[in-house]
Amino acid sequence: MPFPIERNVTHRIEEAAFRNGLLILGGASGLINGIAGDHFELLPPYTIEDRDIEFMGRAIRDSLETALSEV
Repeated sequence: MPFPIERNVTHRIEEAAFRNGLLILGGASGLINGIAGDHFELLPPYTIEDRDIEFMGRAIRDSLETALSEV
């Protein structure tokens, strides 16, 4: 079930990720039924080190926890 659009979940995750040192691309709402649905994109370089992948995983986890605790 998607989050209600007024909760602005994608933007909250995007802001938390930025505070955690990770830039992500928040997508447009409406992918589920033209109105609801949230998503974001990770855009790592084609060449990436294991430590960078681990950092991204930790940053996304922390960002999701932070953003969802506010919803």
